[in-house]
Amino acid sequence: LLTSVGGRNIIIEFKREFKEIAGEKTKASKKSLRDKLESFKDSNFNDISKRCHFLSVASEYSDSKKKCLAFLPYIDIIIKPATNHNWIGDGKFCLDYISTPSTEIGVDHEQFKYYVDQLTKVSNGTCGGLAVSIDAEGLRAAVVFDDIRDLQRSISEVELAAEREIQTLEKSIENEVNKTKSKGYEP
Repeated sequence: LLTSVGGRNIIIEFKREFKEIAGEKTKASKKSLRDKLESFKDSNFNDISKRCHFLSVASEYSDSKKKCLAFLPYIDIIIKPATNHNWIGDGKFCLDYISTPSTEIGVDHEQFKYYVDQLTKVSNGTCGGLAVSIDAEGLRAAVVFDDIRDLQRSISEVELAAEREIQTLEKSIENEVNKTKSKGYEP
């Protein structure tokens, strides 16, 4: 299961170098996504994006020159100038995501599905990365995807399988109730 009931879900796109980040503002394949984020017409989409879609790049701590991963909400790349980017180190990012019921990092299944559906519409499959789902018990899933359409398809297939299972269980319960009634017992 990629997403879980009560879980928090995120997408991380990884970049090798900071100079690749600037390309997100100019890539033709990301124009529709930029337009959607910059228009602020869908505030729900923007709010969800801020909490579940991140870019990550290898960085150095300024004082020790040690490497770490730095994270930033994707939307900040688009709507804020680079001088206002507030990169989060991997330790703080992971701690905030995993250890606390943070409302700043991660979204529930319905929000995630909505975001992935919308992202699929505006990105033409050009978004790839890592989708992560955690809940109170820990890591539920981590799925690498090259094309957002694959992630969307995966979520839809899981939902369809769950719906079929529910229908099968409901039918089984209905059959048992009918058997009980046919024997003269009322449930």
